[in-house]
Amino acid sequence: MFEKPKSLGELAEYEFHNLASFLLGEWDGSGPKPGYNWQQFFSDEGLDEVPAWFYGWLDNFELEELVSIEDGSSSAISLCLLKDRNINEAAIFCSSQYAPAKLVGAPSYPIVAINRELLLPFVEEFLDQNEISEMSIKVWNQNLVPNTIHP
Repeated sequence: MFEKPKSLGELAEYEFHNLASFLLGEWDGSGPKPGYNWQQFFSDEGLDEVPAWFYGWLDNFELEELVSIEDGSSSAISLCLLKDRNINEAAIFCSSQYAPAKLVGAPSYPIVAINRELLLPFVEEFLDQNEISEMSIKVWNQNLVPNTIHP
């Protein structure tokens, strides 16, 4: 549970999943029904209310899709970058509507270290792990991911 403001590298796996899902617009609060929200999330964890620091902390994060793969249905798999602007830290993760957000590489990197050279091995592995022959690939940020990654 979010006991205090944490850096990306300090988040537990389920905390990262809830944060990423929320920022992707896919968050259901891991709750029992639609409409489950942060108030209910913290209440279920034994707190009467959302901590005062929490919403300001959430505002520090910015999500960016780097590459997405679509199979023609409504499902997509994406390689994403999550930035914590407050401490200039970033995390790389895979996202799918059918699976929890999964960190790729280290738990976090300095934002200044995020470049093509760092990301290319992750992009190549992401594409290799997903059978892309029948899928459409979209590169969202050509400054970080070369558009030539797939012929």
